[in-house]
Amino acid sequence: MGAVLRLPEGISYEEGVLIEPFACCIRGLMKCRVNPGDRVLVIGAGPVGLMHVHLLKTFGAGTVIASDLINSRLQTALKLGANYVANPKRDDLPRYVQDLTDGVGPDLVVVAVGSSKAIQQGMDIVRKGGTVCVFGMPPPGDMLTYDASKIFIREISIVPSYSTSELETNMALKLMSAKRIEATQLITHRFKLEQIKDALNYASEKKDSLKIIVTST
Repeated sequence: MGAVLRLPEGISYEEGVLIEPFACCIRGLMKCRVNPGDRVLVIGAGPVGLMHVHLLKTFGAGTVIASDLINSRLQTALKLGANYVANPKRDDLPRYVQDLTDGVGPDLVVVAVGSSKAIQQGMDIVRKGGTVCVFGMPPPGDMLTYDASKIFIREISIVPSYSTSELETNMALKLMSAKRIEATQLITHRFKLEQIKDALNYASEKKDSLKIIVTST
């Protein structure tokens, strides 16, 4: 039940195809209990990382920091509400985040990339008593090695989030209807149906794409 939604007037098909990924992000943030004013680091500014940035500002987070290796994605993060951005190729991410959070660390770290290394980094950076949301799925066999005593002493909460439910799906639709989510900012390329092979190749090879839409016309 609830797997099919009627798109209300004012919501385009292009926005509609992004309801599900936004709903997945909403689920993760609800599980982590984001509070107004929270300081948050998002590791990975791909499509879902950028969705988290956008939603965090919509939900009233205070300082939002986005980290990625691709500068164009960091520029998009700023447009979607990030207060600060960092590229680990040039920035010392742990020190940078510490400086922006008065030496305390962020309340929440959202790991929006599928990497055990990123999860470990998030656990090191988050403040004592903070939460790490494991949103990006690491590949099977990617082992996580971490000093378990640090989790205990620093009282870190690790919250994985997978998929979504009818509740968050309807929340995403309502936020779009109220224009609190600007989903189309994530669409960087459009292809016609007969160009679907080109679209798939572009998505797998080009680093400047976020969401690619295939249309019937």
